[in-house]
Amino acid sequence: MRLSTVMALSAAGLVLCVFLSSCVLVKQKPGGATPAEVLTRFDKALQDGDHDTLAVCCSSYEQANPKIAGEFADMLLMIKVVQPLIISGVKKYGATEFVNALGFGAIAISMAGSPQPTEVMLKHGQLSVTGDKAVYKYKVSKEGTEILPKQAELAQFEKAYNGVATENEISMELIKLHERWYIPSPDEKDMATCRHISQALKQYCPQVQTGIASSNDSKTFAAAMAAPNARLKEVLVQKK
Repeated sequence: MRLSTVMALSAAGLVLCVFLSSCVLVKQKPGGATPAEVLTRFDKALQDGDHDTLAVCCSSYEQANPKIAGEFADMLLMIKVVQPLIISGVKKYGATEFVNALGFGAIAISMAGSPQPTEVMLKHGQLSVTGDKAVYKYKVSKEGTEILPKQAELAQFEKAYNGVATENEISMELIKLHERWYIPSPDEKDMATCRHISQALKQYCPQVQTGIASSNDSKTFAAAMAAPNARLKEVLVQKK
């Protein structure tokens, strides 16, 4: 999956958040002094579930206000809700069976829960800086295994849903504001789309969890998810 897809949730208008935060951000220096610094900081915060640090790494913190940045951070942290569902489902049914049983829901689950190959980008990506924009690019190998998640179940899910090396190149753009570098945030229109999707996911994820817990096989799980999947599709397609 393209790194920019999730970071910019924005352009794709997809994914990610269950709970919208109203917490007050802890005061800390925003962004990063270099593209590598902000990307490293961002990646660690995402792994740690560090809401406030994620927020100050996002361009909306500097462009709009801390509340919008905090909201976007919550969208990114949806990954912490979805990944355990993926791991549980793959362990119980197998990756292909889980993806097939999820049906339409696999779209939202994949986009919200797929970790990004940030480490590969930082270590092996090519960085080009032009003015206030920086772009990391990385040419994916033929096998594409280096950009798959390290967690076995997440990698299996990714391969079952997207295949391997679906893209020849992955890239990520960063922007500089007031001499600091940031991860681009969605614009106002895309934030509205993300809020809509987040409400659907807020209801859907617990239903996936319940379905996994109550279904001993993928066929039973698919039957349990039929109605939730239909509702999710109706909501997302209607918004589209």
